[in-house]
Amino acid sequence: MEYRALMKQFLDAQLSLTLHARNDVIFPCREGLKFLGCVIYPNKRILKKRVWKRVLKRIASNNIASYSGLVRAHCDKEKMRHFDWHVLNILNE
Repeated sequence: MEYRALMKQFLDAQLSLTLHARNDVIFPCREGLKFLGCVIYPNKRILKKRVWKRVLKRIASNNIASYSGLVRAHCDKEKMRHFDWHVLNILNE
């Protein structure tokens, strides 16, 4: 609670910002920050399972580049390989 008060004071005095009443939460970094379909950790980012399934379901030949950028930015090498094979299967159909 001390840090919250210090943070609130700093944001108000230095940046002229206020905290949102509902979104004012503090949690450990190891839990990750959930934001726009991915979980952000201090050293990596991971797509949520729902978003990963949605990518595989909605990919088509006209939007491969968009989904490829999303996967490459947020997934590990194993999922990238899985995605590449999935794309090859779609292109061969």
